[in-house]
Amino acid sequence: MLIPSKDAKSYGAIHVDNYLSFIGFCKKVDSEDIQIVNVYLDNKRINSLKANENIEKIEKIYKVKKHSFKYELPSEYYDRTHLLQFKCENEELVNSPIKTISEDNPNFNEYKFLNKIKNQISNIANFSINDYKEKHISFFAIEENISDNKFIEFIKEIEQKFKDCILVACVFTQQEEKKITDIFKEIKIVYLSDIKDLYNSTEVFISNRKYDFKKVLEIENYIILNNTEINVISYDIRLASMKLIDYERRINKSYNPYKDDFKKIGLSFIQNSITETICYQLMDLDKKTFKLDEKTFKDMCTEMIYSSLHCTDTKLIFNKANRLRALHNTKKD
Repeated sequence: MLIPSKDAKSYGAIHVDNYLSFIGFCKKVDSEDIQIVNVYLDNKRINSLKANENIEKIEKIYKVKKHSFKYELPSEYYDRTHLLQFKCENEELVNSPIKTISEDNPNFNEYKFLNKIKNQISNIANFSINDYKEKHISFFAIEENISDNKFIEFIKEIEQKFKDCILVACVFTQQEEKKITDIFKEIKIVYLSDIKDLYNSTEVFISNRKYDFKKVLEIENYIILNNTEINVISYDIRLASMKLIDYERRINKSYNPYKDDFKKIGLSFIQNSITETICYQLMDLDKKTFKLDEKTFKDMCTEMIYSSLHCTDTKLIFNKANRLRALHNTKKD
């Protein structure tokens, strides 16, 4: 909660929501009247906004309702870094001013792509079938993934095991292209400016959850909720260091479609644990030798990729489970 200063007529705050978009609130002291927020760029007013929206994230932080607003920086201001200010009745909001990012930022294309996804997630109304590219396995060849030796090692194994498929590196910069082509001599490069670029180059998307879980989860949810053909394989090698019993406890604490909605995804029953259901009922893994280690974890991911590419029934189960989990995550957020 934000407490206004003694002499303030109004009060509020602004936050960077996702690189190029902003959310905040402005409220008059002792009044529910809707306020106008003026937006300034380098001390020049460029816009005026009504603070009359309900934004859950803002309401949770500041305990105010119907006094929120959002602002998307117009593309004409991507040219350089600017000073962005938000004022209400000449009172500057908390966290204002904010320095914007520009096209000169080495991560700008990635930020722009992620910002677009973030803004579109809240507008998802229904599932829709989109384009996909058969026998194409893709991943983000961003710096965090390229420098993750375990992840690159796994991608190399996938390249060898699925020689009938095309390996696709999704990049945002020429530097990323150069680095990934130094590692993989035969790889398809796709520059991402829109989610459709990814859809048109993918049947299976390998997502590395290690480098930024929240950001990666948002991307996973967006792909899953907007495409009924692409399967997302979540690769998180950190799980391989857990004891099986601890892993089971962890996934049992939250919603999991393999236990909570197993009939909706096409299973008639569940086994003693979620791991058993996934590994022994849906994938060809040896129950007698199963243990949660790095090799088994990689085998699980590899088997899920194979099933997504070659087993229609299992692919559908994975797809349904992923969508139910993504729906749950987006509603929770």
